[in-house]
Amino acid sequence: LGANTFTGSQSLGDNLKVQLGAGNDLQIYHDSSGNLSTIYNSHDNGLALRSNVLMLQNSTGNHDYLTTANEAEVSLYYDNSIKLKTRSTGVTTVGNHGVFDNSYFGCGDGADLKLYHNGTDSIITNATGDLYLNNTGGNSDDIKLQVNDGEAGIQVHSNGGVDLYYDNSKKLETTSSGATVTGTLVANEIGIGAAAADYQQLHITAADPRIRIFSW
Repeated sequence: LGANTFTGSQSLGDNLKVQLGAGNDLQIYHDSSGNLSTIYNSHDNGLALRSNVLMLQNSTGNHDYLTTANEAEVSLYYDNSIKLKTRSTGVTTVGNHGVFDNSYFGCGDGADLKLYHNGTDSIITNATGDLYLNNTGGNSDDIKLQVNDGEAGIQVHSNGGVDLYYDNSKKLETTSSGATVTGTLVANEIGIGAAAADYQQLHITAADPRIRIFSW
């Protein structure tokens, strides 16, 4: 057949197909059994949709599912609200991220760093090198480890000391000259000196309440 020109709409009944290609590789039709409108491609080379701007929308065209911009971002939507957008540097997401128990967020070529929940506990694991926790904030740049919904455990102060807590009460604080302990310090042995070779041993026992200092 030669070229055809249509001046009006063309209608086909249910299950009747527009078939294109020598082997009818591309078919467009409405399937009455599933009440589905279908674009079907049977060729191994795939199906290409080519457009400078591509939009997948609802039937009335007022809700986006996916949009693309020419040589720019691709955006994914939920209820017409952007949730993921690709950028030249990676992706930007909006909203919360969730994974099921025992599934993880992985970083590194071999997922060396993993963050996950095993159904009981939340876990961070690192399989390569050291694990660093860096805070580079300009104004509030401390690191705080809290337990029991906000109870202080460890606090690391920028250009300052490290505080250790017991039941939300500070017990040890490092200072520029050493450390300050609040409460009782229990130790098997205390060495005094600049290096191990110079240490003096300080002994206080219940059997011998005297303070005895021995040179090593």
